[in-house]
Order: sequence, then C-alpha cells, then structure tokens
Amino acid sequence: MLSELRLHHFRNFETAEFDLSAVVSVFTGKNGTGKSSILEAIYLFSTLRSFRTFTLSELKKIGTPGYTAELDLSVRGGWDTTLRITDMEVRSLFMDGKQIRKASQFAGCFKTVAFLPDDSDLITEGPAYRRRFLDRFLCMTDPVYYSSIQQYQTALKHYNTLLKKNISDKLSYTAYASILADEAAVILPKREAAIRSLSEKTAGILQEMRPELAGFQMDYHFDPKLMDKDFFLAKLESNFERNRLRGTLNIGPHHDELDIAVSGKVLRNYGSRGQCRISALSMKLAELELISEQFGSFTVLVDDAFSDLDIPAKKAFLRRVSKAEQIYYAFTELPVEKEFDGANIITLGEE
Repeated sequence: MLSELRLHHFRNFETAEFDLSAVVSVFTGKNGTGKSSILEAIYLFSTLRSFRTFTLSELKKIGTPGYTAELDLSVRGGWDTTLRITDMEVRSLFMDGKQIRKASQFAGCFKTVAFLPDDSDLITEGPAYRRRFLDRFLCMTDPVYYSSIQQYQTALKHYNTLLKKNISDKLSYTAYASILADEAAVILPKREAAIRSLSEKTAGILQEMRPELAGFQMDYHFDPKLMDKDFFLAKLESNFERNRLRGTLNIGPHHDELDIAVSGKVLRNYGSRGQCRISALSMKLAELELISEQFGSFTVLVDDAFSDLDIPAKKAFLRRVSKAEQIYYAFTELPVEKEFDGANIITLGEE
C-alpha cells in the first residue's frame, strides 16, 4: 500500500506532499495544476520510467538543477519502506536511506498499470510505441528482462556511436557485439512469450467489451534465428560495411515490430478511431490481469482515460480496475459514477 508522496522540484511542483493511503484517490483540478505529474511520479517509482516522455531530464522543474521524490509504502510482510529518487544530472536510488546500485533491484517494488489519454498511440503510431509498451510490461514483471534490455540498449548506444564515427576497425566493436548477441538471446523469447499471453487476454476482454473485435491478435515480427548468438554475430559481420555507411545497426530487438490486428486486418490501417481506442485500453487491461495473476497486488493509475467510453464499456472498465489494491484517478471534473462514492478527493489549485 502506498501512503505518502513527497516531491521537490518535480515538474511544476516546488515542494508538495500528497496523502496516498486511500484505496481510491481522485486528483481533480484545472489543466496545468499537476494532476498528471502526481500520477507520473507514482509510475516513476514503479518502473523508473515516465509515461509522458522518453527524456527523464524533463521531470525536473525548469530552472532547477534536479528533483527529489520520496514515496512511503508498505510492502509484503508488513515492512514499511521509503523509496527515494534524486536526479541532479546523475540519478540516485535509495531504499530506506541506503543507496541501491542496480535499477532492477529498485524497480518493481510495486506493480503499476497506467491508463492514459493517448493510449491509442499503441495502435496508431510507429513500432517504437509498441516496443515501449512491451518493454515496460516485461521490465516491471521480469527482473532478468529488465537487466537484459538495459545492457542491450547500452551496448547498442556504444555500437552505434562507433558506426557514426565511421570506425573501420572491427575489433573496436567486438565487446559490444558480444553483449548485443547475448542479450538478444534473452530478450526475444521473453517478448515472444509475453505477446502470446497479452494477445490471448486482450481478445478475451474484447469479447466482453466489444464482441465485434474478438478476433483481436498481436503478431510479433522478428527473426527467431537472432536468438542464436553465433548467427547474430555472423549477421553483424556480414552487414558491417552496410551498417557503417548507414551509421546505425539495422538488426536486433530494437527493430522488432508488433502488429495489432482484428480478423487479419491491421488496426492502424483499417481500424476506426474508436476501435483503436478500445483495443489499446483492452491491452492495458490484459497487462493488469497478467500482473494480478503473477503477483496478486497491483496499483492502477487513470489519467482521464475512460471518459469517452460508452456506458457498457465504462462499467466493464471500472469493474476490472476495482480489483486493484489502490487506484489513483486524475480528472478535470469530479466523476459522477457510484464507484467514486467515498473516494479521497484531492483538489489541486493553480500553480
């Protein structure tokens, strides 16, 4: 259970404290008052990622050297824990005052699923959005994956730097190539298994919420031969000159695609706006169910993400997220549904 959040120089907040102890909390106020920033901070503690930006330096208040965020929570077994993140050019992680060196030991202390207004981008935008969704889910549920994707991305950055500098000496690439091959062998099968589970769960949810979309399917496009380290290294060797001329590596998990289709038709090409919206929402609900099955407890964040649903879909959504240990909503106006009776209402003023 989360109990209190403290922010200093985070987004637009100078200094702020928020009581998170209720089962259902609703942050309300005009646009720009910080509702989404509070949910973003909670999400950051769970995943060490933002749901609003790829660039974490944007989290600090403009004109400040960095931010500090602290979160009090009770973990399984009844232990009270304080998590702290400081980012003053270099990010530092602390648990009960002790610095944590490995991000994989910090992330995932509690599991969080965030429902956001732009979730339909999972369907309509490019493959990077779908890889990001998949990576976030796996990083939160699988520490081995978290470590592997971090090492892969670091090695990829260094490998691409050498390519951009047009370094012709192949020995300079050797160490990074070995890491890329090793981690690809971990990343690819884990992604493949997760997509199967998510696809099956999402189809079942859509059967209830939108029966006409029950033919939903997630199709993972990758080269399974890249799971073999020797094949991966041989591919790097054969593509070396082409990659050097391009200045970027053209194979590996960072190029994988995930197609979202219904009855064989790719939604981003043939689906309506409403179909893309409800499909993306259902993918997040599938994520929630898989986390619940694996870990039991989870936290839900809802950033004004279901107001445009019709009444049956809205009821189905609220019923499914009600299984969460705690739910945090952000709305510009207070909701009228009975599910919010007794919720902790926190009204934010102008900043």
